[in-house]
Amino acid sequence: MTTRPTLGHRQPPQRSLSTTNVVQRPPPHRTLSQQFPSTSPARRGNETFVDLTFEGSEAVPGRYGTIPRMGSQLRLEILDSSNAELVQSPKPAAEATPTYRTPIPPRGRPQLHFDVPSVSTLSPRAAQDGVQNEVAIKPMPLPMRPGQHAPPSSGKSRVAMTSSAKKDARPKPYTLEVPTIAPRYPPNGHVDFFPWTGNHPEDQFSEPVIRQGYFDKAQMTQNETGSARASIFPALKHKSGLQTLSSLFTTVLAQRRSHGQITSSSTFKPPPRVTVTDTKREMWLKDLANPTIPLRRLKGKELVERLQWEARRSGFETLLIRLAAHFHAEHLLDREHYMDWLVSSLENSPQTKLPLWILITQIYWKDLVLYRKYGRKLSGALLNHFSEILKHPDQDILAPLSDRLHSLLKALMASNPDGFISPKIWAKNRDIVRLNLVSDDERFLVIFEAIDRRNSHISVRGTDKEPTTRQRLIQLLDGSFSTLPTDDLLRQCWQIDDDKTAILQGILEWSTSLYRPGVSKTYLAARIFRFWSRFGVDTTEAILRFLDSEVCDVGRNKPSFYHLVSELARSEHFSTPRYVQWLIARGGLVGQKDTALDGPCATRLLAELPTFSLSEGIISLQKELLSRAEFSMDEEEGKMRDCMTSINRMLPAMQANADLGLECDNLRVTDDIPDLVSQICRSSKTEIGLWLRHKVRVQMQQPTIPPLDDWDTTPMKAGTSAITASDFHFVRLYLELIEDYSMLADVLKITTSSNDPEVLASCADTLNLHLDTFAAIGALHSLFEILLARLRALADDQDSIPRIFLVSLLDLATRIPEQKTLAQQLSQELAMSDRKNAADACSPVSDHIAITQTSEDFTEEIEKILASGNSMDQATLDRLFQRVVIQVESSSGKHPEQQRDLGLLLTKLHPFDAQHFDVLMSAWVGRFLRMSNRPSMIRVFGPLISFGCLSLSVLVASCESLFEKEALTNRSSNSGIPNELLTLLVGVSDPSGIMAIEEAYRFRLKQTHMQKDFPLEVLTSIRQALAQSLGPSEDTLYPRTFDTTTLLDSRGSWELLQKYSLLQPDLVVHALVMPLLQKPSSQGAISILAIVNKLLRQNSDDHITTETILDIADDLTLPFCQIKLESMFSGEDSVMSGTDDSRSEHLQAFDNAIEAAVNSGKTAWASIVPLLDVSVAQHLRRRAELQFLSLFPSHKIGNTYDFSEMDGRIVHAKNLLHIINSTTYSISATLPAGSNQTSLAQDILTTLNGIRLLLSNTQIIQIKDALISNWIPLILSFITLHTSEFEATRSGHECRAKAILALSAILLEIRALDLNTEAVNELIEQTFDLALHLIDSLPDDVRQQCIRSLRDTVSNPQMSYLFSHATNPSDWLVLSQKENVPNIPNPGGGLDGTDRRVVEKEKLTPFVLRRWELLGEPTPNIGENDTSLNLTLFGARRGYTARYWISPGRPSTPTPATRHIVGLTRNNITWSTLATGTSKYHIFPVHRGMAWHDMGELDCCNTPLQLPRADFESSLRLLNRIAT
Repeated sequence: MTTRPTLGHRQPPQRSLSTTNVVQRPPPHRTLSQQFPSTSPARRGNETFVDLTFEGSEAVPGRYGTIPRMGSQLRLEILDSSNAELVQSPKPAAEATPTYRTPIPPRGRPQLHFDVPSVSTLSPRAAQDGVQNEVAIKPMPLPMRPGQHAPPSSGKSRVAMTSSAKKDARPKPYTLEVPTIAPRYPPNGHVDFFPWTGNHPEDQFSEPVIRQGYFDKAQMTQNETGSARASIFPALKHKSGLQTLSSLFTTVLAQRRSHGQITSSSTFKPPPRVTVTDTKREMWLKDLANPTIPLRRLKGKELVERLQWEARRSGFETLLIRLAAHFHAEHLLDREHYMDWLVSSLENSPQTKLPLWILITQIYWKDLVLYRKYGRKLSGALLNHFSEILKHPDQDILAPLSDRLHSLLKALMASNPDGFISPKIWAKNRDIVRLNLVSDDERFLVIFEAIDRRNSHISVRGTDKEPTTRQRLIQLLDGSFSTLPTDDLLRQCWQIDDDKTAILQGILEWSTSLYRPGVSKTYLAARIFRFWSRFGVDTTEAILRFLDSEVCDVGRNKPSFYHLVSELARSEHFSTPRYVQWLIARGGLVGQKDTALDGPCATRLLAELPTFSLSEGIISLQKELLSRAEFSMDEEEGKMRDCMTSINRMLPAMQANADLGLECDNLRVTDDIPDLVSQICRSSKTEIGLWLRHKVRVQMQQPTIPPLDDWDTTPMKAGTSAITASDFHFVRLYLELIEDYSMLADVLKITTSSNDPEVLASCADTLNLHLDTFAAIGALHSLFEILLARLRALADDQDSIPRIFLVSLLDLATRIPEQKTLAQQLSQELAMSDRKNAADACSPVSDHIAITQTSEDFTEEIEKILASGNSMDQATLDRLFQRVVIQVESSSGKHPEQQRDLGLLLTKLHPFDAQHFDVLMSAWVGRFLRMSNRPSMIRVFGPLISFGCLSLSVLVASCESLFEKEALTNRSSNSGIPNELLTLLVGVSDPSGIMAIEEAYRFRLKQTHMQKDFPLEVLTSIRQALAQSLGPSEDTLYPRTFDTTTLLDSRGSWELLQKYSLLQPDLVVHALVMPLLQKPSSQGAISILAIVNKLLRQNSDDHITTETILDIADDLTLPFCQIKLESMFSGEDSVMSGTDDSRSEHLQAFDNAIEAAVNSGKTAWASIVPLLDVSVAQHLRRRAELQFLSLFPSHKIGNTYDFSEMDGRIVHAKNLLHIINSTTYSISATLPAGSNQTSLAQDILTTLNGIRLLLSNTQIIQIKDALISNWIPLILSFITLHTSEFEATRSGHECRAKAILALSAILLEIRALDLNTEAVNELIEQTFDLALHLIDSLPDDVRQQCIRSLRDTVSNPQMSYLFSHATNPSDWLVLSQKENVPNIPNPGGGLDGTDRRVVEKEKLTPFVLRRWELLGEPTPNIGENDTSLNLTLFGARRGYTARYWISPGRPSTPTPATRHIVGLTRNNITWSTLATGTSKYHIFPVHRGMAWHDMGELDCCNTPLQLPRADFESSLRLLNRIAT
């Protein structure tokens, strides 16, 4: 059996919210198919909505909107062929679309007028599928394609069986169908079928199309019958050209074979390779080596291209790489330039060429990592390429390259960690290295942590220091004041750290702090604890631990703490029996001070806990403990019953049998219910909240009470309109008074079952006003969905949409970020509702206006005029508006009800032309403010703001414009406008006293929105009111009800100032505090200083000093400390220049307070300083820098060393360094004009050199220990913070070079001590790392000067790496020349002085080998063309002799003149004087201790080496030209 209706049953139409407002008329020119919808299942199955009346399975959609599985195989094939196009007839969409039914909206959202789908979203197959079974005009048959397609069937097509007995003869839209005989290819669809629809490119006419016709393809610039060699040959001339050509032909053949056009197998064979003979190759090489023959004149372009191909084919490129590698190894080229070119090419290489450059660079890997200059670039290049590949969208394709870089980086980090010591590069790639290189290798983690630690020692963090866990938690929680909290916030707080105890402690401190305003924080904390209880969190244990801590009674908002615990106890997440047991174990209650309002939280909590769910035994124990502290629970219960009795008397329509006990005559009844509420504790307030919820439930006859913290989306059922709007207003008022918003949420959920639009609108306004609180509870979205469902129900049940409810719900939707789209749709609904009579006969209001004298009942006259028509032109609107505002301007002596009626008249004028009405209202407000004798702004504008015809932002803008004009004319008015404006912005809900309860509530709502959306305007209004701070009696023309100071002392205004100070402290300082303090002696300055002091010390009037601020400072008070310090430093900009003459008293006190805080170990000041102006930080830093450098010991102290005094100086220096570290961010700030600030570079050098001299000269072990353990680490940290002092100028580079040399000397001195301890090793590492960091920015010329300064010291491996210096292996080569010098006779040695023997003297001069790229033309001069070359490149055999001598020709006996080269390396030949005309060169081996002789042989194989000159030079030129 089934309960679904039959196919022929017709369902009633669905109604939207606008069906009762707009008369639905049939559109003109409707087609027959639209007037008579088809009931065919085939048509219904393709519609875009769900047809619940259809029995067939094809109409059932898939889950979550997926395409349903169709029953027909043909239908499945049609769905699969997604590329096939079914073109409709070129008709308008409205005519080609069949009639549809209203789609069912998604679950959880009501059906509205805007749920009707647009025509553009309908299925394009709807019009086609609807005529599948009808007789249609058949197109002309296509000609039969020869081959594989069968001929068309000659039989007639059978008429499809239809489900209807009567034939549908209605006209159908023309539709082209795909012929059944059209060839169909699965990837491409049907071929040769492209019907014309009138919207093709050839239908678009242009001048070229008209003149030349339309072409499917662009015109070819060359003849297609010509050769394609010029286009194809460049792609085929590479090594892979043959493979590319073969792949291309194979792909073409495969495609043709797949389409059935070729049946035979491929017979393609690649052409034979053309080889080049040895003779031709030698000729080409000789011509190429000849410099007189240009490359392009050899034998044409083809020869050069062929030669290049031959060079690649024969491996000549490999020969070039080997040649360069040998030149590099033998120091025959500029190694520095060559290595710099290698790493630069690798760094700038695209990913396509990166593998090649990696292979080339790996050849020189060992040499590159020996020098800092190239090793750092190599590491940075690999890291950058690795990070780019990981972020590349084609990461899977680049996986082999990524794996290669992965292995290279790990190997490089293990072998050369010094190359990764670069703070900027490491900070950029640190996370990538940690996630991709360390995660899969625990052993590699040690290397990573070491590199990370070394980089952290030489990096300057500035102001972007990583916040602590507590700071991140507070930042997350403070975000709930600006954005609505969600479940994601609960999860983020849970995942912020693994120390759950610290997180719970932080949440308790935040939610109960005096520096966090409002009640929403309490409900958010309660929600967090309830949510975390699912993960096993013991809430009771966390609260008891908090009660036992020292912070429980410091800076606590105790009522908020009692409220939080009461909420948790109400939901049974806090155990009262365990608390009582804990309290007894601590000694219980001793005296009255334990239960006083300002008593300890641990004992006062016993009197604040709710008792409705406690057992009799626990209640008796509670009474006993409280009685010992002289606290009477019976007296407290009496106060609660008095309060309930007074509330019950205000709700006469909600009397219930359960309240008979409150009607006794002995109970005290008073109208001052707020005073009674202020006298009772939280437990009594909890009882009153439960009682009020029970009364509302009984009144609404709701059988069940929604569970606490259980918000589902199901709308209320079986409710009636039993509660009146007045009763709801009073219940809401009392629940807001006791701040029991969890019970108010329950009341809203119960009351939403009412059918009264005013009650529902009040529910929406309540939810809107306390948006953040209900979001913290978790009830916001559920209540909004219920109200939206009620709006739909009212639209279905009534004849019109209740406008008051729709307006309130629209206002609520605009405040919820997730409902912005729905708010736009509701706005459209409201506009349609206001235009509900637009289709009726037009009856202008102007036709019924008669010029009459002013009557006494002006309101009734205007209302009759407005009721006489439904349209109005602008002229009529202007006349009526002016008549009403004239009455408003003269309404000062009228009854409040008459003033309210005038405001309602303006509200009724607004819908006729809202835009023009706003213009009129803005102009009138400006004119009203300039009136010399006007009524109070509060009485005139208050109702207008509540009714919605005047915006607070417009009023504030008009006042600002007036103030600006007065400032330009130097004329100040005593009109009291600032005070009245402030009253409208932050005053009581009904400052005028003439609005109804709900109207006053909406005015309060407008205030809240203005305060949230326009903080700058509100703060400016507060500043202007304080600047014109006059008492109520001083302004006789415009007497005011509220004084500015009194107004700001109210709870709502105070919480507003707290919220502004917390979220936007800079705005508060610059918009409110600083402008008022420009006149220190004014009343406004005195008032704002009192406000700032109260923000910081709410419960104390003591004088606040800088020491007090630093004592109060913590993570919760930082914004308020910032505002106070800014107010103290205001007006003292001249003292920021740093001179002694301009030092201010406040800054001096702040310096002393900072130093005292550092000495005492406090750290909160470090978070305050970055919040202040940068000039304050500069002042602190400069003072600390001068003191820090003055504390270092001098190298002239000798043996006089006071160790006790030196220990104190070390402690002082550490404290000063802490201050400098916290103010480092001010180093890069722009210095003020005229500043005498000088660079610290010279002072740093002086101190550093003094430490170096003291370390090298002193012999006292205690002094060396003090230097190594304290002073050197301090100066290293100081230099790290001030690396920017070494500017990028000539003098800056010189100072940087001197600092590097000093650090190098200190490093060598420490190494010379030979102390193998952990502290010494860390100091050596830190010194070396700082030198590496400084030398990275040093120019090459200055670096070379440093190398010359070091002399022999540069041979140290660390120094060689640091300065990137490599010794030349040919430096030991010298030229030995012997000269015959005549002997000078000794006057006393000989008898006759005739000794004239010749003395042979040897002269040694350095010999420098010329690099091969500097080789010039042959010349007879010695030394002009000297070079060396490895003989193995030319196939020569290795020789066993150690040294050789080469000379042109074949001298019989070498003379000293020709023996000009000595000390040649093995397997190399070195020549000089390649003289012209010399045909051969001979090699002479040199043996130590043997005479010169011509061996004529190279090795033991008796193979003489004879190198012809022509071949030698040709080979060199060939290599050189090919390389370039």
